[in-house]
Amino acid sequence: MSVGKKGAGSTGHALLAPGDVLRRWWADRTRVQKWGAGLLAFGALALLPLYTPHFLDTPGISFGGTMAQFAMVAIIAIGLNVVVGQAGLLDLGYVGFYAVGAYTVALLTSPESPWN
Repeated sequence: MSVGKKGAGSTGHALLAPGDVLRRWWADRTRVQKWGAGLLAFGALALLPLYTPHFLDTPGISFGGTMAQFAMVAIIAIGLNVVVGQAGLLDLGYVGFYAVGAYTVALLTSPESPWN
């Protein structure tokens, strides 16, 4: 692959970003291969709290709790990307539902709560 610009006589592709090689490799995979890689990655991510590698250890903090917080923020980010990025709407109603759920969990799990 050439690193320069694509010219009239050039048959190579210009690399524009560091991830271009990985993107081209991924684009060459079949749909079944992509689904298989996704399922393996999702399975590894699901087992991560049970079998935490030593380099991901969080001393004094629950690794599972940290991953749960990360997952909650990721779900909100994906929802916002779908609504604002793909649909072009600025509808934040689902964030209100998320806030009501968070408030309910805080009420039910607080040590001061009468329901705990």
